[in-house]
Amino acid sequence: MTLTDGKKSTTIAIASRRVKRHTWTGLAGKFAQSASSGRVLVQSSPPVHQTIVVVDIADFTNPARSDRHRGVMRHELEQILRTAFGKVGISWQACHIEDRGDGMMILVPPDTSKLLIFEQLPNLLYSGLLRHNGLYRPEVQIQLRMAVHSGDVGTDATGKIGTALNDTFRIVEADAMKTQLRTTSGVLALAVSETIYNDVIQPDPAMEPGRFQRIPVVVKRTNITAWMRIFGTEEELSRVLPLLRERSIDRLRELLDDLTLPQLGLLRARVLGPSEPQMSGRPSAWEVAQDLMDRNTVPGELPRVLMFVEFLAGEVHESLSAELRAWNDTQAEHLRQTETLGRLRAETLSPPPAGECLHLVVAIEPDMFDADHYRVEHWRQDHQAEWPPARGPERTAEFADLERVVDELVMDAEKAWSAIDCDITLEFVLPRGLLNLPVADWSRELASGDPTPLTMHYPIVVRSLERMQSPYWLRPWRTKWRVLAGPPPSGRVFIATSEDVEHPYRIAGALQDPQVVALVLSRAPEPEPGRHDPLREALRAGVPAVLWTRVDVPEDALFAVVAQLAGRGTLVDLPRRVHAARRDAMANPDQQMHPNVVKNLVILWDTPVRTLFLDQPPRLARLDGEATDDRERAS
Repeated sequence: MTLTDGKKSTTIAIASRRVKRHTWTGLAGKFAQSASSGRVLVQSSPPVHQTIVVVDIADFTNPARSDRHRGVMRHELEQILRTAFGKVGISWQACHIEDRGDGMMILVPPDTSKLLIFEQLPNLLYSGLLRHNGLYRPEVQIQLRMAVHSGDVGTDATGKIGTALNDTFRIVEADAMKTQLRTTSGVLALAVSETIYNDVIQPDPAMEPGRFQRIPVVVKRTNITAWMRIFGTEEELSRVLPLLRERSIDRLRELLDDLTLPQLGLLRARVLGPSEPQMSGRPSAWEVAQDLMDRNTVPGELPRVLMFVEFLAGEVHESLSAELRAWNDTQAEHLRQTETLGRLRAETLSPPPAGECLHLVVAIEPDMFDADHYRVEHWRQDHQAEWPPARGPERTAEFADLERVVDELVMDAEKAWSAIDCDITLEFVLPRGLLNLPVADWSRELASGDPTPLTMHYPIVVRSLERMQSPYWLRPWRTKWRVLAGPPPSGRVFIATSEDVEHPYRIAGALQDPQVVALVLSRAPEPEPGRHDPLREALRAGVPAVLWTRVDVPEDALFAVVAQLAGRGTLVDLPRRVHAARRDAMANPDQQMHPNVVKNLVILWDTPVRTLFLDQPPRLARLDGEATDDRERAS
């Protein structure tokens, strides 16, 4: 905004995103006072009909919450909203967003279908809140009020204005909404205006209008009504909805009644997760399907029986496979899940990447609220087509106990893999300060009294937690990975000498070359990055592979080892070559070139083909191609 007085003009920047609600009038008064000696030039726009979403964290100012707790809640709420809007297909950047301290106002682009919003957005927000609340302690858990309305929204000197905006803020503050959410186990209270209910919710049985109740909205001078539904109450969670029609169930029984396969238990575990107890005896495919139909569908996910049928179609003869997929197509169309089923089918039919089998991924990071402990999360892959795999229960441990906890995870995984004949890779997702943990030297079978290093049994790589949590680094990362995983020649390795490190932009410039897909550091990264930090530059440039040694070694020795490893074939096989070299260096140190270099070599190996949700509680494995989980195959 520009204030003009005679020949003088002053430009004043207004940070509107941090303005608390109901302060527009006060701001307008301040502008009028500032411009009392001149005139205010205002760029206004005609009203536009938009969908208005207002969210508010319940009980945000509770004295039990510290400022740190509130900061985490605000950050996590924005991430939940961003993720949900992205999955629905609404660009977060295209929305007009205003931060309201304990909530947000979101104006959806005018051309966005209301049906698109209500078919998926509430359930996705509900799922995101469940994940958050399952991860954090009570002081940081979120109950959310959400109001949705539509109407004309204009713009003036103070920002966005309009009666519809005022009504939406009144709805989210309704006493009935606050009271009912406070007295239930629900996590999301959704209230919509009469207009939204009559035009969108009530005419469509799939929106379950019977779950909404009419509530009064008497706030200040506003006296209107709204329709509210609370997600996550005990009544909702205990109710199993009859998603499939009777004739569809009868047809499925005809297809599956006499079908038995040895892998039915594995297919069921892919749907429910590896921690689910197996069914007794040798159930038929129909009995497995019945078991899955008796379970609630997770909000935002494909019904479990449809997932099972799709997996089963990949295990049977061609004619039955076609009939099963046709049945699934019909159900998905009825449930408006055709796109979700399509993503699952594409993932199921895609062959696994060459040279890869199953993975155990372990993430370790300091506990946010307890400096003496670390959080240990893990994901165990039980099928090549399954990604991301189910996340196991979170554990906490002191630093000295991390090796023992990892050994227990490895042993539990080996029990589950006892009937599988393929290679296993261990991946450790670590924050910057823990990248030099000697995870390859940690022991397996500690309780036996005769343990052996993990690196004797598995290829071991580390992955950058920092990169996985930085979406603005993903585009160049995907680009570089396609080069690395592509046909020969599959990219080049840049070796950063100590002289390169001292030059501010030499490494950064070299890494911009699209063919440079691997970086070798002459010394280990510092726990805290400084300016022009080589590892940070590699992450920014999307370099998938970074190598260094945990101990100081002569540069010539390090470069000679890497040259030997990288020169044996395509770079996509580098982790396995490093693994073989480590085993040889341990078994026959006298016969190896620079065995100390090889044994202490760290390989950071990040692939965007297999990313993870690192902030969610234990859940079922997904194979339906979530927007925020990049599983596109390198071609």
